Amino acid sequence: MTTISLTRTLTASAILISAALLPVHATAGDALSADLGKFPGSTLAAPTGHVSVKFHQNKLSVAYDLEKTTPSSSGGVHIHTGSTCSDAEKVGGHYWSPDLGEDTWKKATWNSDKQGKATGELTIQTGYDYAQNLSHALVIHDSEGRRIACGLLGVAPNSGY
Repeated sequence: MTTISLTRTLTASAILISAALLPVHATAGDALSADLGKFPGSTLAAPTGHVSVKFHQNKLSVAYDLEKTTPSSSGGVHIHTGSTCSDAEKVGGHYWSPDLGEDTWKKATWNSDKQGKATGELTIQTGYDYAQNLSHALVIHDSEGRRIACGLLGVAPNSGY
């Protein structure tokens, strides 16, 4: 007589269902994007604009297009641990894997021209992929490190998802 283990059957079923519900991983060129708004609770002038993040192997390519920044200035552009832009306390700190050593976001900066426009792209390694960055807060900091703008990373138009 053959006995089927109910535990094994249920475990196998749970694994298959879980795999079907897991977020998909991006292929080269897939992107997330965020439209920026004022950082919650900030009384400082906030830049407007858009940031997109593309994923290539284990690196992120962050492209920013900002307006209304302080002219001839610079600041930070970082993905944060939180998944909200409505509560300053829940935005969290920089989102990177401690396995990489020091905070890789410290060198991620934007630079503006005399008209207050900042456009550029940077490449960074954070230890996290497309699915792990989805719905995280992207924060713009001013030259003094203050948080001035925020947007949630969502599926970019035409990214295939």
